[in-house]
Amino acid sequence: KVAELGAKLQTLEQNVGNGSGTSVVAQAIAAAGLKAAIDRGGSFASELETYATVTADSPELAQLKGFAASGVPSRTELIAQFSDAANTMVAATRISDPNAGLLQRLVDSAKGMVRSRPVGDVAGDTPEAVIARMELAVNRGDLDAALAEAGKLPEAARSAGADYVGKLTARRDTDALVTKALTSALSAAGAAK
Repeated sequence: KVAELGAKLQTLEQNVGNGSGTSVVAQAIAAAGLKAAIDRGGSFASELETYATVTADSPELAQLKGFAASGVPSRTELIAQFSDAANTMVAATRISDPNAGLLQRLVDSAKGMVRSRPVGDVAGDTPEAVIARMELAVNRGDLDAALAEAGKLPEAARSAGADYVGKLTARRDTDALVTKALTSALSAAGAAK
């Protein structure tokens, strides 16, 4: 699909360069290419540039430019990175009491060496339960729900997971922008028929 979209984009760029082709169809093809590039992860600067060439007045352009060079992680990357982020967030909430006795400090130390956390749709307000629901939402692709769960975490866990939550936010925002751009382009192409 990526090779096919690349060929379409090349044709689009040629058509834009020589003034041929229908602009609404060009917008739809460029928006589809942009979406494919964002979905694969990584930089999508060249696809955004092509899209900007055919839709200079798109309100999404300015916001997408902020993400174009570095790109956003793919959904697969977000799922793969979650376990490390979850372990970091859980560990941040497990702070031992400095006034605890020797036995309690030994128990806390042993807990720190073992990494276990619940998974799935876990009830409750504990950081572990919230992180489990957050993971479930990420795996389902429901980034809004994952971010809502992240907002329920205690400050220590939110700080520890800030980088990962930033990636989730960037992916969600980019998905929303490109979906809006693609919908607009496809609506215009459908109306032009």
